[in-house]
Amino acid sequence: MNQIKLTGIATVAIIATLTQCFQFALAGEQNMLQSSRQSPFVMQERNVYKKNNGMAMICPAHKHGTPQEAMKKLNGILKTWPKDKSVSIWVCRANQVATLKMFAPMGDRIIVNPFVISGKYGPKNANIIWPSYDHPCINHIREIVDASAMKPLVACLDVNGEPNHFKKRNASFEEIKWMAYAAIGAGFKGIVWRGNTSALPWAGKFRNFESMLSQYADELWHSKGANGIVAPPGQPCSALVSENVLFIILLNPQYCGGWDKKTLILPIEDKPCRGTLTITTLPGKNIKTCKTINNRPIQLRREGEKVLLDFEYTGGGICYVIQLQSKSNVKIASSKTNYKKEVQKNTSKKESPK
Repeated sequence: MNQIKLTGIATVAIIATLTQCFQFALAGEQNMLQSSRQSPFVMQERNVYKKNNGMAMICPAHKHGTPQEAMKKLNGILKTWPKDKSVSIWVCRANQVATLKMFAPMGDRIIVNPFVISGKYGPKNANIIWPSYDHPCINHIREIVDASAMKPLVACLDVNGEPNHFKKRNASFEEIKWMAYAAIGAGFKGIVWRGNTSALPWAGKFRNFESMLSQYADELWHSKGANGIVAPPGQPCSALVSENVLFIILLNPQYCGGWDKKTLILPIEDKPCRGTLTITTLPGKNIKTCKTINNRPIQLRREGEKVLLDFEYTGGGICYVIQLQSKSNVKIASSKTNYKKEVQKNTSKKESPK
């Protein structure tokens, strides 16, 4: 069984419409992004490049001379950069990991395309991103996250399919959904769509997908890696938890095969993925309800202290949304109620005639 151990990953996301602009703000001394209902999780590539959206430098690996010359130029830019404006850096496909290690500490938001290169290293026992999932794309995403200095990452995703991998055809909607879920589950805080989304043959599905994500903008923004979720062998799984919601994301292992050969293969038959997830520990939380992100109710089963989720899906992946209730809040409410009853009891004794 695959034990999901994502504690320590600050995985947050927030969604709005494509026409809105990113509006990120610094939060305290750690320069982490604050949540805002006006800050989209997804947007068009052309809007990201604008300086008034915080873009300080594009392609530091090669567009500004040597990386050292680019760093010198960036330091000069930041000397006059408005203190109330976040700093975005776009890392292109050239030398991504090395460039991230050098430039990520300088920015508040790092935009990178994680879908252009295959990872060099497979999963390790200590991996907390898509644990035990050995896939060239996921392996590279792990390298990107490790090199990002814990700065917020935004994934660039070509809606027609990255040319390196989709040479003779365009990507399908389910493949795009697979890649989007892969980034969200790895801790990316946004997605930049490359290409004309309005011209897609599945534009309707695409808009619905964005709408489904937008329902949980604040919860995704404040979520972090969850612990204690057990998935069946071979089922890639990522778990995120906020104050009130547990998100469980599954990727279909039938999709995006042939990545390392740069010739992605669509499944001949989209066979349903079935199995049971076990939620073993949620410290301080009670589980209330469960549904898919498109609002289909799911009945959970209980087995002692464990909660079981029977899953079945087709396509690139699925996201389950489990509503939570804080046990501490329940206890506090109970204590207040008991205290009130005790006060009324004592008051009644005092007022009663002898």
